[in-house]
Amino acid sequence: MGQPLSGIRIVEMGQLIAIPFATKLLADMGAEVIKVEERQSGDPGRHSQAGIDNDIGLSYYFENNNRDKKGLSLNFLTDKGHVVIIRFLKKSDIFLSIFRNPGFGRLGLSYKDVKGINPDII
Repeated sequence: MGQPLSGIRIVEMGQLIAIPFATKLLADMGAEVIKVEERQSGDPGRHSQAGIDNDIGLSYYFENNNRDKKGLSLNFLTDKGHVVIIRFLKKSDIFLSIFRNPGFGRLGLSYKDVKGINPDII
């Protein structure tokens, strides 16, 4: 028997707790989750003081909340970075972001923009 969310693709642009935890649960149920991080800073949860795995330098918190995900690091402000995000959104079912809409509006990633890219996306 397959997993209930098998075949669902999710683009995650979240940090710290709420969205990474939610998408971890969706990945556990079979969704393909692509975590997109800003190249210069990444997810602050990577360096959380919730325990650091000295072998790889990541916090246990980050490792746990981002297991079973694919990762992508890029500069959102460049044309190339924007093209990559758009390419993923066109082929995705769900887009989760923790960033405020005004900032994403300037990047062309507001709710209205994303629905224009992919009318079926949630």
